[in-house]
Amino acid sequence: MHTEPTLFANSKCFKLAESPMWHKAQAALYWRGYHGEIYRKQRLDDPDDFECFQLNVGKIGSMVFTATDEILLFCEGARVWRWVPYHEPVLLYDFKGDVFNDVLCDSRGRIYCGMLAPNFFDRPNRGKNGSFWRLDGDKMACLDRSISPTPNGIRLSPENDRLYFAVTDDNTIYCYDYDVETGALSNKRIFVDDCRPDGIAIDAEGNVWVADCRPDGGVLCYDKEGKMIRRVHVPANRVMSVAFGGTDGKTVFVTTGCASEGQRDFDGGVFSFQSDVPGAPEHLFPIDNFISKNP
Repeated sequence: MHTEPTLFANSKCFKLAESPMWHKAQAALYWRGYHGEIYRKQRLDDPDDFECFQLNVGKIGSMVFTATDEILLFCEGARVWRWVPYHEPVLLYDFKGDVFNDVLCDSRGRIYCGMLAPNFFDRPNRGKNGSFWRLDGDKMACLDRSISPTPNGIRLSPENDRLYFAVTDDNTIYCYDYDVETGALSNKRIFVDDCRPDGIAIDAEGNVWVADCRPDGGVLCYDKEGKMIRRVHVPANRVMSVAFGGTDGKTVFVTTGCASEGQRDFDGGVFSFQSDVPGAPEHLFPIDNFISKNP
């Protein structure tokens, strides 16, 4: 049974809260803020009971969990950091590029990631194009340099045959055919183009849940054919991203953003509601294998 969104974390992140991810082993939700901070909340009852870790890694685009306690942070300068809560981050890779945004780890340990346009946060000098990449260990290959400045959510279908890629400035989620054996993407096409997508999530039935970042856009749910089957209103100015988690995988977490005008009480916080269907499995990065291959 679906429930209405309620406040999960009163984090009041400046500008936005982003990249929610449920850590199953810790039974905790992680998310990021705007200035290089990571939040964690383990108790589900008190919205003011959460941790904030201030990290000296620049802007953080997203994160990936590993099979150990380490977390990979994809950050400003196209740098990847290894981090364990309560410890200092350690630089793993420096690809000497722009700012990572959303990322995805597949079942073979490949990373798919968007890169924001050059000078993205300096609007008068912002570049025209973002880019789309695949990482295999310390090898980084560009899949597309001609996308709009703000590449966003990336997720795989439960059957591992489709990859969905949200490009905010195009008001479009694209769909690719995905080959799990090789990691190759083909047959790029429009999945939906009637929203302004930021983060996305996939449920176990293959439905695509979208944070529509227009004012009062809410969370949209599309079936595998691209038909909208549900809209969830969230009491915040903008929704930024969405993820499944909780003990049964049926809790939907929604991060939000604020605006210079019309700010609401809980903008920059995290909301949650229940779904009938759990989320599709997320894959852990096999860090030990990659470190042994790339000392």
